[in-house]
Amino acid sequence: MSHEFESGFFHATPPWHGLGTVLEDPPETASQAICAAGLNWDVRKEPMEAVVAVNGTYRAVAVPDNFAMIRRKMENGVTKLDTLGVVGAQYRVIQNIDAFRCFDPCIATGKVQYHTAGSLRGGRIIWVLGIRSIIHVLAAVGYYPPGCSGSQGAVILGSNVVCEERQ
Repeated sequence: MSHEFESGFFHATPPWHGLGTVLEDPPETASQAICAAGLNWDVRKEPMEAVVAVNGTYRAVAVPDNFAMIRRKMENGVTKLDTLGVVGAQYRVIQNIDAFRCFDPCIATGKVQYHTAGSLRGGRIIWVLGIRSIIHVLAAVGYYPPGCSGSQGAVILGSNVVCEERQ
């Protein structure tokens, strides 16, 4: 089975697929979560050009209102560039650290923890999941407010995923 997992962390429990880093203690800040998940890179919206062959030579031609989302990631002291997708002029780039910082006030209360975060599809999708335990009479239920960002123009933030704890 092929997978699209690139990098990530999981608090306490290893995922079924065995990929990523399992942390004994959850990250306490957005910066720690970003580093643990391997998401410490930035994305820039760059104007697009088409390279066109003309009479044995090549020319760059602008592609109006289209922008390439380019990931800049340091690997062994070298900046690696990856194309993550194509967006329009109105798309606003949100860096991973900025997307994660919205969780920090909740984390600071001690009632929520970073539970998992990572990257799928070569950095095209990133996610962060915080968990807060809610005790019911006979069941422990986790409340999961996830955040997911896509570099192709889609963003999901604040959906609720409720999972029953099973032992």
